[in-house]
Amino acid sequence: MPFVSKTGDVVHGKGGMGAFYNNAQFDYGGGPCWLNKAIGDIAVYQHGGGPGETGEGWYLHFYNVHTGEKWRAIQDPASPFYGMGFNFLSADGGVWAAHTVLPGVGLWASTGLHLPYAGLLSVGPEGEIAYAPNYQSGAQSVVQQVDGYIWDLSPSVVYDLQLLEDKGRSGLRDHLSFASKAFQCHRSSPVDAGDHMLFSFRENGGSAITVAFMEWFSIHSIRSLAIL
Repeated sequence: MPFVSKTGDVVHGKGGMGAFYNNAQFDYGGGPCWLNKAIGDIAVYQHGGGPGETGEGWYLHFYNVHTGEKWRAIQDPASPFYGMGFNFLSADGGVWAAHTVLPGVGLWASTGLHLPYAGLLSVGPEGEIAYAPNYQSGAQSVVQQVDGYIWDLSPSVVYDLQLLEDKGRSGLRDHLSFASKAFQCHRSSPVDAGDHMLFSFRENGGSAITVAFMEWFSIHSIRSLAIL
């Protein structure tokens, strides 16, 4: 899935195909995300698989798109996550989080959060992390803010999620406009009639959750929208 910053720049690349910035490859590896979509300067991604690289494996890396500088995300060789690869990565708001499907690893993040049984869902624009506390159970999805506060998102595991800015209902139109592009972009096939997308976000200053439910009529239009 490509990630578009608010500056209109894109980082993209999957698996071992390479990591790209605006269609130009900047490293071997893949899965890049913007560390902060509002700024669009640092990409976090999985480095590895380059010519002659056989000993270090795959690990988390940073890339500055303006200076070309690259460096390890985990600097301390004593860290259990030094040299650790991942199966899924998400980032925003200066926070990154990864999910590694290995015993005892699970969800790990730049905030210090480590939940061996959890499954990562998404990282939001304020650095909040959405995850399923027990991914294999298929039950419950929550969001943990940077201050440690946790709120319930869903009683079941969410299949695909994008956390949006906490603007309340007044910002819904902008959210849907942006999210519709992201939805179309990450689909591997055209959007069909009857396809659905679900949004959930907290109201300003409160704990209530607003859910926006969209049914797609075609690739260019929204058939129906419900705020629950």
